[in-house]
Amino acid sequence: MYLALLAALLWATASRVQLLDAPRRPDDWPIRRHPAIAHLMPYLRGDSLAAIWFAARVLRRKFIDQNAQADRAGLVWIMHWANLWKGGWRWEWTGEHDAKGREIRRLIPKHRRSEQINDLSSEQVARRRTARRGGRRPHTAEASMERCAKYRLTLCLEGKGTCVGARALTYVADAAKRTGCAVVFMTLQSIAGWRVRLRDALAVDLPCALLPRGPKPDDWEIWAARGVQVWGRWR
Repeated sequence: MYLALLAALLWATASRVQLLDAPRRPDDWPIRRHPAIAHLMPYLRGDSLAAIWFAARVLRRKFIDQNAQADRAGLVWIMHWANLWKGGWRWEWTGEHDAKGREIRRLIPKHRRSEQINDLSSEQVARRRTARRGGRRPHTAEASMERCAKYRLTLCLEGKGTCVGARALTYVADAAKRTGCAVVFMTLQSIAGWRVRLRDALAVDLPCALLPRGPKPDDWEIWAARGVQVWGRWR
């Protein structure tokens, strides 16, 4: 049941666009200064698919910031917090429906509320919900890319702590090529491992930007020479 659910999820987020040879860069790349990016709050709203429509049609922006975390298999999801309970994903679909066809969901028990997304399988993440009825369902980075491509938005994907490693960043790059979406991989200087995330993103030819949250690193010229942009000011 759960494998079938995941297969359906991946099929639904797969683009019909022909695979590109490389991830598409935004127009006028490299972009030297922080562009006007739609960054909607709270996180559950800003990371939703509806936020993409709002950014394009209401705010008239060309860029949107959404957060990225990766599960145990390296599948990247649009989520801000690695801890799913903290992020509001407090309910889980059991895989069953009631007599009215509604999902039967259970509240995550106390002993599981410390679960991190990178400890979970893709099937487990796909079953999470934000409410007993209705609410939000998690979606992949590819689903956001497909929606952004539809509205001609550049997705500024802010890689958080678990969005690291060859599997996760290869998934991001391949999803960008499948959808034809322009993607900039961003990461915060204040999150440990930012160099590793940039290294992995550059290895799959993703355009990258560092969001500064401290003084200029001693090795910054190495990253600048590799094309990493700094969006903001050193502190």
